[in-house]
Amino acid sequence: DVAGISGNSFSVCLYVQRMRKGVGEYFLTMGEKTVDPARQGVIMYFRSDNKMVFDLSGDTTSTASAFPSDTGVWVHWAVVFNKIGNGMSIFRDGFAQAPVGPGTGFNGGTSQGPTSATGPIHLGVYKWNPSDSPFNGDMDEFLLFEGRALTAPEALAIAKAGSTLNTV
Repeated sequence: DVAGISGNSFSVCLYVQRMRKGVGEYFLTMGEKTVDPARQGVIMYFRSDNKMVFDLSGDTTSTASAFPSDTGVWVHWAVVFNKIGNGMSIFRDGFAQAPVGPGTGFNGGTSQGPTSATGPIHLGVYKWNPSDSPFNGDMDEFLLFEGRALTAPEALAIAKAGSTLNTV
């Protein structure tokens, strides 16, 4: 069980190889699904428009760019919540991605506060309904930094260090 992200900064990193595009797919869920001021869940997923989403139970940021060409190739994704300033960032292959602006369900990269999520991390499935949009692909080198918001240079260094991917 993970409890060290509740009320704190945190970062999640992993390599993802999607096998399809244009399909919504969940690849990380934890905590509770409720949409309330407590932000009790952490969710990472691809929308059907091929944009990456980082969601704290309704307090949501998304990449402004879509990535349909990522299908069949390894891509390093990192999401960072920084308690100082309540910033939410998404990194692709070590580079920060511009967020969708505020409104229309997205927060523009600034959260209303930290998550209170605890419990096990579920990879490749939407834990509240496992048959809803399961991930079709591969994941490797999952890292969780409890209580720590990675900096841009650290996210890049981690992405560049991943030379041991399972390519079988």
